[in-house]
Amino acid sequence: MKTQMFALLMLSTVTAYPQSGNQPEKFKNVRWYQMVMTRYKAESVHKAGSFIEQYFVPVDKELGRNVIKFESPFGEYDEVAYFPIDNIDELNYKIPPSGLKWMQVFIKQQGQDKAMKLLQEFEGYIEMRKTMLVRQTE
Repeated sequence: MKTQMFALLMLSTVTAYPQSGNQPEKFKNVRWYQMVMTRYKAESVHKAGSFIEQYFVPVDKELGRNVIKFESPFGEYDEVAYFPIDNIDELNYKIPPSGLKWMQVFIKQQGQDKAMKLLQEFEGYIEMRKTMLVRQTE
């Protein structure tokens, strides 16, 4: 797998080389996202959706964060969500500032004890989760 990815990277570099004028070239208007693909336990799919709408969406709204979410009723995952990364430097943190802000708002809305119990409850709905870093360019 690593060999295939390296070959793909080299191929994209080689094919872009003549177009770049032999100079490094940055993308314009890059938007980074954390893509999270989630499969819920069979009995929890609808509970998880309601839970997100009731508890997580209000936090995102208060923070002005536009999460892009898709349901996938026929795929390997039940849901795919794209969480915007406003500052790529956040990837250098064990606990990123935006994640800390999100938790602070969640705790403000629910109270410390209830917030922790709700997070545990939500984790109980999840069978499997996969995360990737993706970008959108012009």
